[in-house]
Amino acid sequence: MIRSLLVVPPLVPGMLSKAMRTEADAILIELEDGVHSSRKDEARAVVTRFIEQRDFAGKTVVVRVNDMRTQIGQADITALAAAQAPFVLLPKVRSRADVDHAEGIIKRAETEASVPVGGTRIWVMVETTDAVLDLPEIGRAPRLSGLVVGSADLSSELRVRRIGVGAERPIWDFPLELLYAKQRAVLVARSNGLTVIDTGYTTFHDLDGMRHSALVSAQLGFDGTGAFSPRQISVIHEQFTPTADEYEWARRALKAVGAAEAKGETVVVMDGEMVEGPLVRGARAIVQRYEAFAARDRARA
Repeated sequence: MIRSLLVVPPLVPGMLSKAMRTEADAILIELEDGVHSSRKDEARAVVTRFIEQRDFAGKTVVVRVNDMRTQIGQADITALAAAQAPFVLLPKVRSRADVDHAEGIIKRAETEASVPVGGTRIWVMVETTDAVLDLPEIGRAPRLSGLVVGSADLSSELRVRRIGVGAERPIWDFPLELLYAKQRAVLVARSNGLTVIDTGYTTFHDLDGMRHSALVSAQLGFDGTGAFSPRQISVIHEQFTPTADEYEWARRALKAVGAAEAKGETVVVMDGEMVEGPLVRGARAIVQRYEAFAARDRARA
């Protein structure tokens, strides 16, 4: 389970090792926008060596490659699959065919490197209009395990008017311009058992803005959101982790339901509220997430 996905440029000295010491649940190593065009081969070599060391400190490690339509992107995918990278994130995807093509590159690289086939899974950036429309098919790709909404590129394709970020954005701040795309990504993810991560908040010095952005993402059903600075991580976790009160309510609800079932009763009322199917499933999810995150935080302490 991922609440925070910390974006890391691999060629900044010490940045990868520093990222592994943060509280982030996952790190996103950036080979695309975060690397100058003249240093792509150098960055790929650095990241491949890092992957081969397998020192992930219990974090999920995802590598965003370059556009797979380019030789650089295909070289990224090949090298990472041969090194058994756990996850590669594909940018600029437009259709299921793109994902299938990437899967073919990965399988060929795994076979040629004599490593287990199927070890490298695929994440997809949802950042093109075509990808949004083809999400139901993309979501069924065999190796797919995660979606990341890319608001900047998608906003550009949609010709969304920029109306400010942080303190400059209106008080009614809500991603109405991207609401359909975000909800579609969440629906497809839930239907196919995928992780789904929101864009994040790029004005990293504005923690109140980060808090609001993370709250909106959590309300829409995302598992987590991107982080562009370690200082954003605790704010993100605050919004994506069930509170102690929510956890206590969930435990009481499950206990009440268990007691009722033992008596052969089907109707449970707790605090004046009917506790039935949907609420029970929600309570189980709250308990699972709360206890998993608590155990993770204890292990890092």
